[in-house]
Amino acid sequence: MAVVPDRERPRERLSTLGPGALSLQELLAILLRTGDRNRSVLELAGDLLAEFGSLERLARASFAELCRIEGLKSAKAATVIAAFEIAKRLNAEKMDVRAEGSEIPPDENLQGRLRWWSVMLKDEEREYIIGLFTERTGRILTEDRLSWGGLDGASLDMKYLFRKAVRIDAGGLAILHNHPDGSLEPSAEDRLLTDHVCRKLQTLGVGFEGHYIAAGGKIRAV
Repeated sequence: MAVVPDRERPRERLSTLGPGALSLQELLAILLRTGDRNRSVLELAGDLLAEFGSLERLARASFAELCRIEGLKSAKAATVIAAFEIAKRLNAEKMDVRAEGSEIPPDENLQGRLRWWSVMLKDEEREYIIGLFTERTGRILTEDRLSWGGLDGASLDMKYLFRKAVRIDAGGLAILHNHPDGSLEPSAEDRLLTDHVCRKLQTLGVGFEGHYIAAGGKIRAV
């Protein structure tokens, strides 16, 4: 194995240049700490990325799948799993909706928030349903993470949804949910939900701003 000068080692480069200057392979090498008998830690990190093909696939790998990789024993596998779990929990914290009545920037509009949520939900393995309540001017009034479930879907409390729209005097309401399988194609249930919410909001005098699906960082109207 080639000897890497100290100044070019990932940990030293991070301390002097910052994490943003490092490649994905170098960051992964820091987690792995050491290589094996035949490969440097950088080579092991590169082989691991090549094995799964993308960072997203690596993030979804199970402990058992990682342990099957040559040179990747349980301690290294646990470190990689833990790092991705921390990232997922950070993402979940970012998705915590703002408390009702908190200050919202004046340029916060529906399309901008839909794009934001589509990115935040991109790697989620569970389905979430988000309610976006707007003022009559179109500005976001508040948001609510209405429900979350598993890979197969999430249930929505309709009574809570409609009561909240009336209680906060919302001018409009949009619903966004993600498809963890990556498909933007609406299901029959998605279309039925759209029709039901639209008709009910009409009776309440609240505008229906649409039902949207998020998958793969993209959005589509139902």
